[in-house]
Amino acid sequence: MNIKCEIAKNLIRYYNDIFIEIEERKVTFGEFQRASGRISQFLSNYNLQNPVLVIGHKNAEMLMIFYACFNMGIAYASIDTSTPLERILCIYKELDPSITFVCEKNMSLGVEDEISYNMLSMICKSGIIKTDGREKHLSDTAYIMFTSGTTGKPKGILISYEALFNFINWIDSILPEKRFTIINQSLFSFDISIFDFYYSLFRACKMICITRNNQHEIIDYIQGETKVLLFSTPSYIKKIIYENKNKAKDVQALKVLLIGGDYLDLKLARESMNMFKTANIYNLYGPTEATVVVSKVLINDLLLDEGIEEIPIDYTGNNIYVANENGDELGEGNIGEIIIRGKQLAIGYLGDKKQTQQKFIFNSRKERVYFTGDLGELKNGKIFFRGRKDMQCKINGYRIEILDVENNIREIPGIDDVLCILKKDKNSSYLEAEIILEKENSKCEQEIRGELKDKIPSYMIPKVINIVPHFQLNINGKKRRSKNAEYKI
Repeated sequence: MNIKCEIAKNLIRYYNDIFIEIEERKVTFGEFQRASGRISQFLSNYNLQNPVLVIGHKNAEMLMIFYACFNMGIAYASIDTSTPLERILCIYKELDPSITFVCEKNMSLGVEDEISYNMLSMICKSGIIKTDGREKHLSDTAYIMFTSGTTGKPKGILISYEALFNFINWIDSILPEKRFTIINQSLFSFDISIFDFYYSLFRACKMICITRNNQHEIIDYIQGETKVLLFSTPSYIKKIIYENKNKAKDVQALKVLLIGGDYLDLKLARESMNMFKTANIYNLYGPTEATVVVSKVLINDLLLDEGIEEIPIDYTGNNIYVANENGDELGEGNIGEIIIRGKQLAIGYLGDKKQTQQKFIFNSRKERVYFTGDLGELKNGKIFFRGRKDMQCKINGYRIEILDVENNIREIPGIDDVLCILKKDKNSSYLEAEIILEKENSKCEQEIRGELKDKIPSYMIPKVINIVPHFQLNINGKKRRSKNAEYKI
């Protein structure tokens, strides 16, 4: 099925139906089509050589810009306003956008070719509507997703139209039904939202966006609909369950629950089945480099009755496998790196040809594959997650390079050195930072947290910060980074 054509038909076919609901605001498919058409016409007046940057927090205009870019073959990247200014400017410099849309009132970066919220509103309401898209080859970039990078700078991942279309078709094939009310919980700068938005367009679904102002109202939104799909992280699902333990009858409209972006443990899987009794529940796996997610496991009594001690991420014979350092596939009982193949793989990394060539290679079968850095084990025809090979981790669904956090902490005046360790308690994973101060410096934890808030997003700030006189070392004289770490989670 031609996804782009199907979306265009849906905008006409369901012209008067509600497409987007954000707090008190509701936007029909027709209103969305007109506004995005006006943005397309505005963009067509520019000779755009570089991507478009979109900054804001979950408003309809951001989605209209996304679709205008998608329809015209223009790559875009999104940043949420919760991102510290220093990091926004770092992404801006890396992306070098042709146009920057600032989709928030009273906000400005003061950069060249910036389109303010007021100007954007005028374009959406009174501009000329452009209906014909400027087609580009499907290998071109559809969007750029920025994640944490090892150098202390964000890393841009280039996702092609082909990869996006293959992802939509794949996830459409696993869903038992096609039209839902989709509840968008994740930020637009987080790749779960790619599913929420583009699948809603593809299957003409109503999309309810949960903002920072109404996070606690998600049960009310589910209760107010008849057939709901929610895609979120294990941490957020756990939060919903713990805050609404006696409200299972209020979530009967939830028909599909997709859990991804982080490790799903057996306990939470059972709790999800007990809470969301009417839902088909899937454990999804995949890094941003594989266009949101690339594998699925249906969680049901049949799976749990096998006596498994943990939830698998996939079954053998699909697009992920476990391999040794040479990329050769391993058999049962061996732990190795998880490799992904298939048409959902990213183009590579923005401005980093070297890392692209290191992570995306052709294996002995001449298949283009991606080395995830995740460890996996094949047991009884199922693939199980075994932690991280390197210093990358996921906390609350956000991918974090531990070296990125450390490098930003080191930039704070008065800090001599830092060591971040991934820890785990009964409920979640978190970062603990051990910090050595420069001599005669009395900086405290609160001061360090305050300065970090201006440098990195809140989810990257270590939960625990300890001021220590020195680090423990191993027999080789290196920092014992894993002395209390929980990489095997």
